[in-house]
Amino acid sequence: MEEGRVRKRGSPLLAIAILVAALGIAAGVLRLFLAGAADPLAGNEREAIRVLDSVATLERLWRDGDADGNGVADWWTADWSGFHRALGKNGKPMTMTSGAIAAADAAPLPAGPKISEALPRSPHAGYWFRAIGIEGGYAFAAVPAEPGASGRRVFITREDGRLWAREGSEAPARWPAAADEGMRAAGWTLTRP
Repeated sequence: MEEGRVRKRGSPLLAIAILVAALGIAAGVLRLFLAGAADPLAGNEREAIRVLDSVATLERLWRDGDADGNGVADWWTADWSGFHRALGKNGKPMTMTSGAIAAADAAPLPAGPKISEALPRSPHAGYWFRAIGIEGGYAFAAVPAEPGASGRRVFITREDGRLWAREGSEAPARWPAAADEGMRAAGWTLTRP
């Protein structure tokens, strides 16, 4: 063998296996991309669920850190945008969530001594968000901004972290039922236990 020359050996089967794996990965990525493009409503619904999932963390930070400085370990229940607009102990807006997500408040509180000016309202990923009434806890809803065009389902969650959904365009004014049977009777489906 000549000095400085490396003899290459390899199995053609290995090369073929690598090529097949690469093509499989590329096909999977393309399938995911096309699925999102084919059904943008599903993408909007996934984002609405992701945003509602963040509520548990925001509420825990609010309660455990006494974000409003009232000396009580309580929840923020007044509106959706308060996680961004409510004034902290230092008198400045808390900005616990992004302005873009906070601007998707379907029913923002007016400005006052404990809350800054309302943001220009705009849906987030085709959904509006709002606080809904519940005894002794917190609950929030995500509602399609344009039913059928931006989303098919309304999603609701509360402090237990369970996510319920139903077809439609209206958020309930109050939590629909205390027990699962009542939720199902009201047309809600448990999306995530």
